[in-house]
Amino acid sequence: MIDVAAQNGEMTATLMTGTSAPEPGIYEGIPMADYLAWPCASSSRLGKILRSPAHLQAYLAEDVDTEAFRIGHASHTLVFEPELFDEQFAPEPDITGPLFAEYAKPRASSLYRQSIATLTDEGLVVLTGDQWDGVVALRKAVMAHPKAAKVIMSTGRAELSVVWIDETTGVKCKARFDWHTPTHAGGAIVDLKTTDDASPGAFERAIFRFGYHRQGALYLRAAKTTDLPTAHFTIVAAEKKKPHGVVLYRLDDDALSLGNTEIDFALARYAECERTGNWPCYTTDVVDISVPRWADAQVERDLEEQVA
Repeated sequence: MIDVAAQNGEMTATLMTGTSAPEPGIYEGIPMADYLAWPCASSSRLGKILRSPAHLQAYLAEDVDTEAFRIGHASHTLVFEPELFDEQFAPEPDITGPLFAEYAKPRASSLYRQSIATLTDEGLVVLTGDQWDGVVALRKAVMAHPKAAKVIMSTGRAELSVVWIDETTGVKCKARFDWHTPTHAGGAIVDLKTTDDASPGAFERAIFRFGYHRQGALYLRAAKTTDLPTAHFTIVAAEKKKPHGVVLYRLDDDALSLGNTEIDFALARYAECERTGNWPCYTTDVVDISVPRWADAQVERDLEEQVA
C-alpha cells in the first residue's frame, strides 16, 4: 500500500510494500528493497537487456545482498543521509578487545556469531571494522572536496524514487536519485560512485563499461517527465582506498547523446519482450565472425618485436 500525499505539486509517498509498481510520480522514503522489486525498466535492467533479454531475466533472479552492495549502500547513506546511518548500520564487535582475547579465530567463535545475530535481529547491517573505517573515510574525503560538498549540502532531497511512462514505447520506467537539488546550477542529479581509480582517463572507461552515460540519460528523462528542475547529471567519483581521491564529474552532451541512443534501443527491445512474453538470448542464426579490428596492428607489432 502507498501512503501518497501531494507536496508542491508533486506526488510523494512514504511507504511502499509489495512488488507492484506504483503510479507515475515522485516517491520519498521508499525502502531500497521495495524499489528494487518494482517491475519497471531501470538503468540497470536496460543495460542488461542490451546484451540479451535472457541476461536481464537471469540478472533479476540474482541475490543483490552482496558485500559490494552493502558497502555501496552504507557509503550512500553516510554521504547523503548521515542522520540515518547509525539507525541502519553497525560495526562488528571489536575482535581485538578483551572479550575475544581467548579466541585464536574470533570471527569463528560462538560469541562473535551471537553478537552478529543480535545486531541483525535489531535490523542493522553489520560492517567489518575495515569496511566501517573505509566508509567513514570515504565520506570525509567527499565532504572535503569543495564543489562536491557544496552540491551535496545545497537544498535538495536524498533517495528520490521516480516512476514514469516512456512516451514512445509505453514502458513503465523507474529511477532512484542519490541526491537531487533543484537550486544548484539550474538543478542537478548527484550520483555517488565508488571506484578503484577516479582519475579522468580511468573513469571515462568506467563510465562506458558500467553504463553511467545510460544512467545519466535515463535519469534526466525521469526528471524532465516529472517536472523536476534539472540541468545536469553529475557523478561524485570516490576512490575506495587511501587516499580516497574524489572528483566531481558532469556528463557532457556527447555522453548523454550516446546514452539516449542506447536507451531508445533498449526500451524498444524491452517493450517487445513484455508484449510477447518472450525473452530470448543470442541469435539462433549462424554468425560469421572475425578478430577485433585492432588485432592486425597487434600481430604486426608482435612480429616486429620478434625479428628486432
